[in-house]
Amino acid sequence: MAPVVVKNRPPCASAPLRENIPAPDRAAPRDTRLSQPRKQRPNRLHQHQFPWVAYPIGIPEPISLFVETSDAGLNRVRIPARLPPRRPMQNPAYIQACLRSPVPLSELPPSFGIVTACNPFGRLLTEEANQNRTHRLREQLTSLGLDSFPVTGGDEAGVHLEPGFGIPGTDRDAITRIGAKFEQDAVFWVSAGILELVPCGPGAAKTLGRLDTRWLNP
Repeated sequence: MAPVVVKNRPPCASAPLRENIPAPDRAAPRDTRLSQPRKQRPNRLHQHQFPWVAYPIGIPEPISLFVETSDAGLNRVRIPARLPPRRPMQNPAYIQACLRSPVPLSELPPSFGIVTACNPFGRLLTEEANQNRTHRLREQLTSLGLDSFPVTGGDEAGVHLEPGFGIPGTDRDAITRIGAKFEQDAVFWVSAGILELVPCGPGAAKTLGRLDTRWLNP
């Protein structure tokens, strides 16, 4: 018997007609996902609540582990080799600090403290942020009923300056509590013409010498 020839056989339902398949674009890349722009992701910074440290003051260095997501979507992790503790009693910015004030040395009270609110824990802030913190410190002293006069601490050349206040009429412990409230590592205490560096946390005070060798009138 002769074979049966079926003409115009309908295509299988699961197989599309070849003529319906679009011809490949030779100019386009094979994987079109590579040519599509990557979605922009906002920067996100996840940081643990560790303080900042600066050796000396003015050179901020984070001592925490943080994960940053860049715009390209790539995760970058920076882990410090060590987590050094803050040691204000060994910081040359504190030990070699000079004090500037319009009050003459002969008119200073017998004992007073010196506190600044700038650059908490040695972390550099903008000038506007430091001015706001100084204003809050002045309001705090007024609310406590404490007198004050302007004192600016910094290096002898005047490159790095931090405005603050001299605070008479109180004791050394009260001065350290004010400094701790405004996130300072240490404060200065003057008694009988001797300047001391007092930590706001654990530790012993350090005598820096005579005040008249560090007191500058602008």
